[in-house]
Amino acid sequence: MFEDDPALLFRKEFQIGSKLRRARVYVSGLGYYEPRLNGEKVGDQVLDPGWTTYSKRVLYSTYDVTAQLKRGCNALGVILGNGWFNPLPLRLWGHINPREHLTIGEPRVIMQLVAEFEDGTVQLGTLGFTTRFLGPEEFTPELEALAEGESMPFESGMVERTSGDQLRVSYAYADLADSVTGIRGRIGRQSRATGGVLGRFDGLNLAYHVTERTLVEAVFGKPAYSSMEGLDPAVTFYGVSADFQPFFENLEVGTFFLQQDIEGIRDRQVVGTEVRYFGPNQTLWGMIDYDLGFGEIASGFLQGSWRFPSRFSIHGLIDRRGSPFMSVGNAIIGQPVLTFAELTSIFTEDELRQLGRDRTSMSTTFTLGVSYPLSPKLQINVDASQSEMEGTPASGGVLATEATSYNYYSANLVASSLFTEGDVTIIGARYSDSDTSQAISLSLDSRFPIGRSWRINPRLRVDRRNRLNFDNYEWLYTPGIRIQYRRSQKFRIELEAGRQYVQQDAALLDNDRESNFFNIGYQAFF
Repeated sequence: MFEDDPALLFRKEFQIGSKLRRARVYVSGLGYYEPRLNGEKVGDQVLDPGWTTYSKRVLYSTYDVTAQLKRGCNALGVILGNGWFNPLPLRLWGHINPREHLTIGEPRVIMQLVAEFEDGTVQLGTLGFTTRFLGPEEFTPELEALAEGESMPFESGMVERTSGDQLRVSYAYADLADSVTGIRGRIGRQSRATGGVLGRFDGLNLAYHVTERTLVEAVFGKPAYSSMEGLDPAVTFYGVSADFQPFFENLEVGTFFLQQDIEGIRDRQVVGTEVRYFGPNQTLWGMIDYDLGFGEIASGFLQGSWRFPSRFSIHGLIDRRGSPFMSVGNAIIGQPVLTFAELTSIFTEDELRQLGRDRTSMSTTFTLGVSYPLSPKLQINVDASQSEMEGTPASGGVLATEATSYNYYSANLVASSLFTEGDVTIIGARYSDSDTSQAISLSLDSRFPIGRSWRINPRLRVDRRNRLNFDNYEWLYTPGIRIQYRRSQKFRIELEAGRQYVQQDAALLDNDRESNFFNIGYQAFF
């Protein structure tokens, strides 16, 4: 997730009246999802669904939730994040923006609960909704008791059933420059991740070199939370920043001030500083953002790397920030309204500020990794990460959330040109541990070039997942192969095929299953 589009939370209560025989939940989404039932995580997968070419195929997961349901009132919910359907506007290798090459859009999810009872009846509910920033546009689940033998198929299509084209505008700007004054700028839809700005916005950014080493910038605009729905007319921000380049050799220092208003109320008012060091063998980048309205640090991080003469390298990250990013606008989360303006007629400004803080969970992440080349063809990488997310209190009619933690460890061995020139083989192992589950994964991923046009990519992955709150575990075996034909740099054809075997052992029910997948498609760059 990222501040521009924070994770969304959905929850719905329903009744179970009869003695239960079996129950399953089917979930599919564009963006990562985490289903929850009665306050507990459903399943032990993380970062579901797996990445696919979303314009052609979307995966769905099936969970046995018999042990998690109870007679009486139950609550089914889901946490929905961005994933690869709404990635950050990063620049891979300095020039490739994933958003320009992937099928992207707003995260969305669909769920279906099927409960079978001892008396033969089936209770079925399809929970389908599309999403908007910080709240559901549509969330109307219905549960119906069906007669014995009646069924309803699960639909995995995630595109709204509307006709016509969908227009997405990720970037649309013009660069400006005045040769007389030296002022330069950019106007239109753009993105910025410095100076307190949180990603994409519609507005104006101006820059002026006061001296050769001092750059001053001014920014004004409205956040554009979605490339499909456009800007938020209720929110406006303005700010100034100064960068000293370099402050010392290879060291850059910056300061900033930014204020953001929502419906005439101060949403964010932050001051901060940034430090960037790029040496021949060391890098360091840090930022701290202090919110004057809340009187506390809204976010801060420090990340760096060090490469030693032996070619051994180490990298690390310390990150603490609000999730979603700290703002008064977070007060709308969980409220039965569609706009922030409606909240201003219910709560005072001080109450809205407190509700906004109550809906903001502070997350802290520590990451440490090392890399070492064993030989010109072999390199080993080891990474460890620990994340903790604080709980949030109950207030304004919204229930409290519990604190969570997540640990992740991985190691992989990368072999290059081991068999033929240009081949790559990666052997990997991963272990994850959360409050409710544990998972171990082993993988083998190879890529072999054949001539100038063909690439063959055989893969194998084995997972063992254990849900701690319930007496069950499952093994997953997933062999597969991907074949790519690259006619030129601007046109390629890909074929992917594989099979998945699942062995599940639960206290009440075993659910072994097998499935095949096949995908063929092409990419053309214009």
